[in-house]
Amino acid sequence: MIKTRRIARYLVLPTVLLLLLGSPAGAIHRTLNPNVLDLAKGSSAGQSGKCTRPSLDWDGQPPTSVAGPFLAAPIPNVVHFGSAGAGSLGSTCKWKLSFEVKKHDPTVYVTTMPGLPLQINVTNEFNSGGTDGVRCAAYYRLENGYGGAAAQESLASTLCNTDGFTNGEGSVSIDDANLQAGPTTIVAPTQQYWYQSFVEGANALVGNFAFCSQNPEGQHSTYACIEFQAGPYE
Repeated sequence: MIKTRRIARYLVLPTVLLLLLGSPAGAIHRTLNPNVLDLAKGSSAGQSGKCTRPSLDWDGQPPTSVAGPFLAAPIPNVVHFGSAGAGSLGSTCKWKLSFEVKKHDPTVYVTTMPGLPLQINVTNEFNSGGTDGVRCAAYYRLENGYGGAAAQESLASTLCNTDGFTNGEGSVSIDDANLQAGPTTIVAPTQQYWYQSFVEGANALVGNFAFCSQNPEGQHSTYACIEFQAGPYE
C-alpha cells in the first residue's frame, strides 16, 4: 500500500532554511525534464497515456540498458488529502534499469506515477508498505522564498534505501516557473533530515520526488523506486 497525505501543519521557509537541509555535496547538476517543458507549453504531456521518463543518471553513471516503458494499472490504495490533491496527471508506468558496478550489476525497477497538484509550503507524507517493491516512509514539500524555489525530502523509515548506490536511493529536485532546473540531491544517508534542491529566480513549478528501497531488503543487487512530480504547474 502506498499513501500520500498532507500533514496538518504549515511551515514557513525562513524556519525551514534554518533547520536541517541537504548538503551541497549531495547535489548533482541536471537539465530540465522534457516532460516539464511540455507541461509549461500546455501540451498533452500531463494527460493519460503519457509515461514520464525516470531519472536515469543521478551520479554520472547512466544505466547500461533501459527496458520500458510498460503501461501499468494505477497503483491501488493511493490516497491524496489537501495539498496532494485529486486530478493527477499522466499514467502509471514501469521501467527496468540495469547498471554496471565493480562488484555487482544492480537492477533498478522504477515505477513512475502520475503527477500531483501540490500546494506550496505544506508538508506531505509518502508511505509505501511494499507497492511495487518499495517500502519507505518519508516527507516531501515545495517552498518559495529567498529569491527562489526549493523541493525538499526527508526520510522517516530505515527501510528507505541508503546503502550508497545512489541510483537505488531516493532523490529530490526542483524546476521553477522560469524553466530553470535545480540540482538533483540524493536523499541519503541521514534519517529525519531535510535534503533540498534549490534554484534562484522564480517560484516553484514542480518538484521531482523519488523514494527507493532494496527489494528484497538486505541485498545490493535489486532495487525498487517510485518517482513522481508534484507542484502547482503554473
